[in-house]
Amino acid sequence: MNARPDIPMTRPELAEPNGPTREALVAALAALRTATRAIEAALASDPSRPDNVHTLGINPDLLKLKATAREFGLTEATLRRWAIAHNLGQMVGGRWFISRSRLQAYIAGVNVLHV
Repeated sequence: MNARPDIPMTRPELAEPNGPTREALVAALAALRTATRAIEAALASDPSRPDNVHTLGINPDLLKLKATAREFGLTEATLRRWAIAHNLGQMVGGRWFISRSRLQAYIAGVNVLHV
């Protein structure tokens, strides 16, 4: 019996009267892990999605902080500091993304504060 009849149970083995058994929960968790691995593998093998490019579709010029640090030979702390002080990137979902073009201009000595 479903304790919340307004929420349909999609897995009958999890809808037992006294709650799901441990075995049913372990099996459901294993199925989720398998599905997650399959999705991650599919995303990783997509050639249109390079590892360092931000994939939310906001701006293809924005790179993940860690990948940018590796690419330019800088520390993540330095990039964060420069991003704040010189308007080199933006935070999305609590994570920093750095503009490749603005960072290259900053390193070249161009003032990017008002670009």
